[in-house]
Amino acid sequence: MKTFQAHRKQSHGKPTWLALLAMMGGAVLAIMVAAPSRATAQSTRPPSSRPLPPPGSHRGPPLPNSTTDNQRALEDLQRKSKAAQDRLRQRGVTNAGGMTTRSEPPPFNAASAPPPDECLKAFVAAGRTATSMDQLTKFLPQREMELLKSSEASYDPKEAASKQQWFRQQNPKITDESLAHLTSSPYASALKFKKSLASDIRDILSVKVEGNKANLVVSTNKGATINDVHYPYGKADVEMIGEGNYWKLSGFHQSIVYYKDPPTTP
Repeated sequence: MKTFQAHRKQSHGKPTWLALLAMMGGAVLAIMVAAPSRATAQSTRPPSSRPLPPPGSHRGPPLPNSTTDNQRALEDLQRKSKAAQDRLRQRGVTNAGGMTTRSEPPPFNAASAPPPDECLKAFVAAGRTATSMDQLTKFLPQREMELLKSSEASYDPKEAASKQQWFRQQNPKITDESLAHLTSSPYASALKFKKSLASDIRDILSVKVEGNKANLVVSTNKGATINDVHYPYGKADVEMIGEGNYWKLSGFHQSIVYYKDPPTTP
């Protein structure tokens, strides 16, 4: 401090460059000294306590090679549906208000409807043996079916064949299965996806009904291999909505917890 004051006197009250350099060096040194203390404080932070998965199970997320085909199929169907809707709008298939025509689903009559678990079991039985999407229409919400039908109506097989040729030119080693997945019709994609869901569902573990909505927990055959250990079973949340005198399948969400044995409780 005395040295700093001496320099101020020699420079008529203004600090010299030597004094400023000394001040800056002190600030840098203070930062370098303080930095390890912060790192030490972070490294000694207690580990977070998260609940462990049940015995005989493993909590994901799954490895990249175990990504569910169902999710990819659903995203592909949504892309195709959106593209079909855009083509329909360009062709003028809209109502006077400029929106694609949709009808309201019939009011739900819970008194005449079977229980939601029976409707889900009926979908599983039909889905496993279905050979066309028309056999599964009664199990799907009305608006989903209207969107699917409009997408199918705008599907152009010639355009699909042209796309297949383009994909083969880009990748001569592409498989027929991959080509079918990329260029199949909306009905074919939806049928494959619904059949996969029906095959995955094992048992219904719980049912909860609120008005015209039902949530069910099911065990599934959808497993994953994680850290070289295979867990062949899982669980999923199933959403159903009441329309008319029936419960329709409206959502399916696979859990990221996998089991070595089929789960028996929700």
